[in-house]
Amino acid sequence: MKKLALIVTVLFLSVNRASAAPFSDNWEFSGSLALTWRGLGPAFHAAEVEVENSLFLPGTYLSVDGPVLSGIPFRLEMTTDVQGQPRISQILAAHKSWRHFNFAMGKFLIPYGAYNRRRYRPDQYLTITHPLFYADPRNLDAVIRLNLPHPLFSAGYTDIGAEISFFPDAESIWAPYQAQFYAVNGLAESREQGRPFPSSQVLVIAPLSPNGVDMDWNHQNTDFRENNDTKSVGGRLEFRLGDFSAPLALPAIRSLDVGFSAMGGRYDIDDTLKYGIYGADLFLQWGALSFNSEFNYSSLDFRSPLITTIIASTGTTLVSADLPADKDYVRGYSFQAAMPLPLPEFLWGLGGKLTGVLGYDYMQRYGPELTLRNGSVLVNGQEFFQINVFTGKGRVHRRIKKHTAALNYRIRDNFSMKWELTSWELEGHLDLYQWAVSSVFNF
Repeated sequence: MKKLALIVTVLFLSVNRASAAPFSDNWEFSGSLALTWRGLGPAFHAAEVEVENSLFLPGTYLSVDGPVLSGIPFRLEMTTDVQGQPRISQILAAHKSWRHFNFAMGKFLIPYGAYNRRRYRPDQYLTITHPLFYADPRNLDAVIRLNLPHPLFSAGYTDIGAEISFFPDAESIWAPYQAQFYAVNGLAESREQGRPFPSSQVLVIAPLSPNGVDMDWNHQNTDFRENNDTKSVGGRLEFRLGDFSAPLALPAIRSLDVGFSAMGGRYDIDDTLKYGIYGADLFLQWGALSFNSEFNYSSLDFRSPLITTIIASTGTTLVSADLPADKDYVRGYSFQAAMPLPLPEFLWGLGGKLTGVLGYDYMQRYGPELTLRNGSVLVNGQEFFQINVFTGKGRVHRRIKKHTAALNYRIRDNFSMKWELTSWELEGHLDLYQWAVSSVFNF
């Protein structure tokens, strides 16, 4: 409660414009609620725990926007974690006093990538699952395997810090229509120092490890709290290239937007491990066809939770800085195309809009090969199981490919249904596919 009170106090002393959406001059309430049924196949997958016929609420949001004082709008957004517990997603105040500049302080949506900025709530994106780089465990679309690439954060990543935005009046298409720069707490290691890579026998992140340092993949066991002396910095440039006439009988390009994003800093308590993420995104509206694409690249210092037999048997106290270190590199891209489809005859009575979606995602990891050590070991006098180590075989490439086919049926402005079939090609592991149905309410 003390931390929350301090945040609110700082926010009301700040000036800001929200990076996610414009503020309202009147009080407004908005939200979304998605109920999803999913099945995973094949049903008797040899390397998996069977998960099928499950219902879950992957995207619950409630937002309140309005002016708390004259000229000072306020935003509060709540969401739920993987256990259904409520948490604050955004909380900030604003003062719109400058024409070309805005300064923000608080907990806000990080302006990295078009998907993270604009399509993190289930009523904002057409599919059920997210692209690989933004895979979210609440959607059960984060397929994690040893030595395969991991997303650094999931869709809807917010953080505490400060942001300045610039909105030039330049008419040239080569000048950005919006530029944003920010400093935030950034990504952090687990609140308990050290954790293993996941076991291939389960679909979720493995339990905490007693030693070593690793990122908290997919928001499972930490809130990315501040835990070192440095801040992460980043920025985003957005270009609106406008409309283009198409030759011959081709439909005209109605809009073309391009964005560039970057973010980096240190993430460990010892203030020694660095990360950097860089991305480019494109949105194209060509006639009735819309096309979204993103490319992302990341580099991450990684420290192995290695326990030697001598250390394990003697119970020697471990110092994380003495553990072997290396680097992980992950790059990937996503493509998604959407087009309106004619309604089947049996749906004519309901009306609405039907959209077909096709997507392809690719992620590749280049880094040290890792393995899991079975059996128990003693660490500082306590027994633990399954410690992961470097294999000593050098660096390896591992890939994930994801194929998505989906239908989005918006029956009313505040209600839609989604159907999706998704498959993951996991290099070195058996492939998976999933079918899912979701109903989404929004207001």
